[in-house]
Amino acid sequence: MASKAELARLDKLLSDQEKVIRDAVIQFVATIRSKKLVKAITDKIKEGDIGGAISIMDSHIEKIGNAIPQTIANVGTATATELGGLVASLPIAVLFDPTHARAAALIRRARLEFISDFTTKQRAATRAAMAIGYQEGLGYQAMARRFVGSVGLTSYQLGVVENYRNLLASGSKEALHRELRDRRFDRTLERGKPLTSEQIERMTDRYRDNMIASRADTIARTEGLAVTSIARDEAARQLAEQTGVSADKVECTWNTTRDERRREWHATMQGQKRKLGQPFVDGLGNLLMYPGDQSAPAETVINCRCVKTYSMS
Repeated sequence: MASKAELARLDKLLSDQEKVIRDAVIQFVATIRSKKLVKAITDKIKEGDIGGAISIMDSHIEKIGNAIPQTIANVGTATATELGGLVASLPIAVLFDPTHARAAALIRRARLEFISDFTTKQRAATRAAMAIGYQEGLGYQAMARRFVGSVGLTSYQLGVVENYRNLLASGSKEALHRELRDRRFDRTLERGKPLTSEQIERMTDRYRDNMIASRADTIARTEGLAVTSIARDEAARQLAEQTGVSADKVECTWNTTRDERRREWHATMQGQKRKLGQPFVDGLGNLLMYPGDQSAPAETVINCRCVKTYSMS
């Protein structure tokens, strides 16, 4: 079983990678909101070229994907050092090679999958925002604001934000029960007086920003765990190859977080052991090569906080 010190090191390693990914998502949103890009997007929408505006957005989504190779290299290097200490009297220093054919393929696939998934969800949200704008008969500048306002959200989240806007416009006290609202506006809502359009937009913008921050956190946790797990597995494989240690001598252990947020079907996995390359089985019967394995159902992957540790048998 992993020691508290080992789990603390892994938690720090994972947190550092989550920050890299979260910062990349937040920077993407900030870039699209910059004066230069808002003008470029507005010009495209004025010309009726929605596809051109989306292409501008897409080109910056690819930059978020650069966080994936960075995190894999970070984790692989740290893990190679960690695992090297498990092999006595090593004649060579154990290094993580991101250019190794297998590692390079893993990095390329992880980056492309991230970009593809993010792009698909972002395009759907942006097109939904444009559809709402057309229904409301907005001018091109207001349409551009809706376009930019959709950036960083999923279609579902966009709908939640629009619903919040409608609650504010109707003066509904239900708006006071939204968890992600900016509570500094609560007294204004409690007065029961009609809100001005400026107040509605300001409150909606704050709500949207909180929603984007929440989504960035979720992406960072989910993707951070996945790429950290991929990198650690690849580092273990490279260790075996560089030292001549047989892969079946590398034992992997599943470690769950022990608090009230732990999934029931992950609790049963605590201490489960496998040889390198063999899948774990959760309490629902799903097979996972490592925590965050995105080939498994979302219910057992999203926001997972488990970790996989290694030892030499």
